[in-house]
Amino acid sequence: MSQHTHQSAPDAAGDEGRRRTRFSGNRTSDDARPGELDGLLGTGPVFTHAVRGYDRLQVDDYVAWAETELHVLRRENDHLLSRYAAASAELQNARRRLAQLVRERQSLPSPEDAAAMIQRAEADAERIREDARTEAEARLAKVAEMRQAVTALREQARAEAAALVGAARGEAEELRRRTAAEQARATAQITARAEEQRAAVEAELAALRAQRDQARESLHRLGHQIGDALQLVAGALPDDAALPGRTDLPDEVPVLAERREAAREEADGRTGGDAAPAEGATDVTALHGTGRGTVAAAS
Repeated sequence: MSQHTHQSAPDAAGDEGRRRTRFSGNRTSDDARPGELDGLLGTGPVFTHAVRGYDRLQVDDYVAWAETELHVLRRENDHLLSRYAAASAELQNARRRLAQLVRERQSLPSPEDAAAMIQRAEADAERIREDARTEAEARLAKVAEMRQAVTALREQARAEAAALVGAARGEAEELRRRTAAEQARATAQITARAEEQRAAVEAELAALRAQRDQARESLHRLGHQIGDALQLVAGALPDDAALPGRTDLPDEVPVLAERREAAREEADGRTGGDAAPAEGATDVTALHGTGRGTVAAAS
């Protein structure tokens, strides 16, 4: 509770103003804090008499002080109660632990029981060691078997790989052999075809050469025939036909003479390609035909 300050009434000496009353030993004292709790348990408070009764400010201060002390007492009481509860709980725990210790002490085995327990523990430990040893040996044996299996698989894989490599090499060799045979066969076919073509070309060239030689012989023969025909024509003409300045000669006579000379020169000196004999043959044929007509006309 907050303290209240009031305007105090003038005292017997006539002093006026504001003042705060303090309590010490259940007695008022200016500018002093309230006393201890023992003061509350003594006689009642003594207030200064005023003109109209007790001093109101002193009464308010006393009430405020009393309420403060009461609040402090209640807080200390709560604190003591909480400490009492904690101490009671600790006491209960201590009692339970003590009872448990007593029971455990009562339940402790005798030396004979302890010896039996030790023997049983040793037997259990020996059994556990034997089981562990047996399991370890079994695992080692299994590991050895697995190692052997892995070794066998490795050897099998190597053998299979070697077989595959051998098969691949055999297939490659067979493929190479087949390829070489096919290449040889293709080369032989190409060579045979080339030989056939060369033989055909040579045969055709021989035929052309034979035709050329035949054409040359024909040209020689025709040249001689033309010469004989011209001689016959010249013998069949009158004597005045050979005179210079004669213009009534047949037109075929100069032409025949020129063609005879051309055929003779061509038959004697020309040895060119295949087209030339053909052309000469054409000229000879034409000349031959003309000569025959001339001879026929002359006779």
